[in-house]
Amino acid sequence: MTHSRPPWFDGRLPSPSHRRLPLPTRVDVCVIGGGITGVSALDELAARNTRALLLERDRLATGATGDASIGARDPMATVEGIAARAEAAGCEIHEETTVRRIESTPEGPMRVVTTAGDVAAEIVIVAVNAWAAFVHDGFRESVAAFPAAMLATEPMHREVRAGSRDDGRLFFGPGPGGRFVFGAIRWTPLELDSIDRAPLDARGEGALRRAFAEACPDLATARVERTWPAIVAATCDGLPLVGPMPGNPRVVAAVGFSASDLDAGATAGRDVARAILGIGPTTLGHLSPRRLVVS
Repeated sequence: MTHSRPPWFDGRLPSPSHRRLPLPTRVDVCVIGGGITGVSALDELAARNTRALLLERDRLATGATGDASIGARDPMATVEGIAARAEAAGCEIHEETTVRRIESTPEGPMRVVTTAGDVAAEIVIVAVNAWAAFVHDGFRESVAAFPAAMLATEPMHREVRAGSRDDGRLFFGPGPGGRFVFGAIRWTPLELDSIDRAPLDARGEGALRRAFAEACPDLATARVERTWPAIVAATCDGLPLVGPMPGNPRVVAAVGFSASDLDAGATAGRDVARAILGIGPTTLGHLSPRRLVVS
């Protein structure tokens, strides 16, 4: 049966009231995006007593982290756990706050313009993945959003391996609660004005189930618990963009992850935070935005 969200979102509590308080006017670092990459960066900054803020347009983990990650850990619970630790250390998280744009000022801090007001920040980390081009023009030609269809079997509690086929178009592996998760990406980029999680229709769900049966014949008899739509992001060379943006090093990218596991996103988030703080080592070199983004 088609749903709007995967089964691990069932029973999620409403957003805490403290995540809807007025925004601070100024911070040292503003993190945009509440997936595994964004909260991991915030957690690393919090551990170093950095005055940091995270902004999320919806709820934490409602993007590709919650919809399209492969791995046995519950992505929502994982993200919420990291977020709670960062909040306990003094950092702020604001949900249901959309970033309209990032503005540079001649001599002062960056200005992050949101639906809830403006925030001044010395450094901005962009970790919004498919929505990167909405907040910074530098991502318009380097990061594209693609629609995906996902399914999860009922809990099987058997060992399964992660994998992919057709140059990454099909991806699969273990999911939370003993499930098996399978996804299919349609490599037709979405236009900026149509990046939305459109529900799967009967034709799309049927194609997804057939792809699952063909790609994973040993699991073809498993009962499908749920199907749902997702949006993933990718760059033209298939590698994410992680590091300072050319022409404006105060904007730091951590975007372009396509159906990655939670560890990959968490590592990128922590690495960009360490780079900002001047501590290392980091593993950012080959992922620098300089290879794809023109200043």
